[in-house]
Amino acid sequence: MAETSVLLSNLFDSKTVEVLKKLLRKDDIFYLRDISRESGISLATTYRIVKKLIPLGLVMKEQQGKFTIYKLLKNTPIYSELFNLIVGTPADPLQILRQEMDKTYKGNYDIYAMKGSDNKIVIIGDSFDKQIVNLALQKVYNDTKIQFNAMLVTKDQFDSMKAMGLIK
Repeated sequence: MAETSVLLSNLFDSKTVEVLKKLLRKDDIFYLRDISRESGISLATTYRIVKKLIPLGLVMKEQQGKFTIYKLLKNTPIYSELFNLIVGTPADPLQILRQEMDKTYKGNYDIYAMKGSDNKIVIIGDSFDKQIVNLALQKVYNDTKIQFNAMLVTKDQFDSMKAMGLIK
C-alpha cells in the first residue's frame, strides 16, 4: 500500500492525498482542525481540499450555530472507490473477528451474522471469556471502524432461539 501512496502523491497533489488518507479513516463526523492537525496540512489548505469533496458527494457540510460540522458520507460509491484506492481494500470485519477468536478458541465457536441488521452478530460456543471477545471486537473496530453488536450464547441457547423463530 505504501507504493500506492507514493504513486498517488506523484500523480496528484501530495497534500490532497494526505488529507484524504486521514479523512477516509474518520468516523462520520469530523472537524477541519482535526484533519489539518493529523495530516500536518495547514487549515486553509485542508479547507480547500474538503470544499472540493462536497460537490463530489463525499462530504456534507452542516452549520450548527457558529460551528461548522462536516460529515463523511460513507454509504456512497465515491467513498468506496477512494477508500480502496487510497487506503486499500477494506478488510472483511468477520474475517478479522474470526482470526482474533481463533487465537484463543481455535475454531471452537461459530459466528452467525444476522441478515438485514446493522452489524448484529451472535457468537456461539460453550464458554467464552468476555474480555477476550471484547478485545477481538475492539480489534475489528480499530481495523475497519465497524462496531459489531454481539451476543454470546451457547449452542443450546442458539438452538432454542432458532426454535422460537428469533433466528431464521
